[in-house]
Amino acid sequence: MCWLDEQYTGTVLEYMEEMQREAARFGRCWRVHVTQQKAYQRMGEEDTMVSGTLYTIMDFAMNYSHDDYREETQAEFFAKNQTSLLPAVVWFLAPTGRDGKMKMQQHSRVYLSADRRHSNNFVQKVLDNLLTHFKEVMGNAAAGVEECAMRQLCLWSDGCGGQFKNRWQMRKLLGLVNDKRFNLEGTENHFSASCHGKGPCDRLGGWTKTFLRDEEVKKGNHLGTSQDVFNCLVKHKQYHDSEECKAETGIQLKAKSRTFVFVELVGVDKDVVRDVAGIKSHHCFVTCGGYVLMCPTSCTC
Repeated sequence: MCWLDEQYTGTVLEYMEEMQREAARFGRCWRVHVTQQKAYQRMGEEDTMVSGTLYTIMDFAMNYSHDDYREETQAEFFAKNQTSLLPAVVWFLAPTGRDGKMKMQQHSRVYLSADRRHSNNFVQKVLDNLLTHFKEVMGNAAAGVEECAMRQLCLWSDGCGGQFKNRWQMRKLLGLVNDKRFNLEGTENHFSASCHGKGPCDRLGGWTKTFLRDEEVKKGNHLGTSQDVFNCLVKHKQYHDSEECKAETGIQLKAKSRTFVFVELVGVDKDVVRDVAGIKSHHCFVTCGGYVLMCPTSCTC
């Protein structure tokens, strides 16, 4: 029974009794997974997307470990430099052609940094950069169509409590609505169910690390720092041909380009935010009327 916290042996009768006790909890987890999957799939369909909404999914990849281990022990290797990777895939509707038909535009960005804490402070800094960039991109793509200018943010992520699913993220979502730089009417943060949520960010992070490892091991191009990693990526692979990426959820994304952004070390936020009860059991944050609403699951209608 994979959802049990402990393993033990016993009779068949004891097994059936344990199954009955755990069935309700398993059913709740399954319903959350199915609901979140349906909501995520609808986000990637042109017919159900909303004009003026910036859709994005982001997820930390495992750190890239620099190739410094040739003359060192294993312990020394794991104590060496690493680079944090936060891939983000973005898409939105924009008018195309003479008839102005709405089509989906997709972009991908990888944020790199020597900051290895994977904190919500880092996420907030990335969100500011992402919104600043795509406010201009969506404005240019709108070609004078006012309804296509950026008005909403719809963010998907995993449910890590130290990165996205916490009270600081709730404060950030509300702060973005009040931020005059972006003029957003609303923000949302949706979370995948526990142990689910594999998507295009995983492929993007895997491609980046594979490319860097080939550069170091096969080509002998030593990358000693996070800045070296960034310079190498920008030099060789800043833009790449379109490719299809079909995730676990069934969404098919075609990224026009890969853009890499270097983020300096992020300071620790000293502001105190009051605890919010029940965050772990909710999978959607939505701003509304100056408040942040927590929902058990995302809306699939």
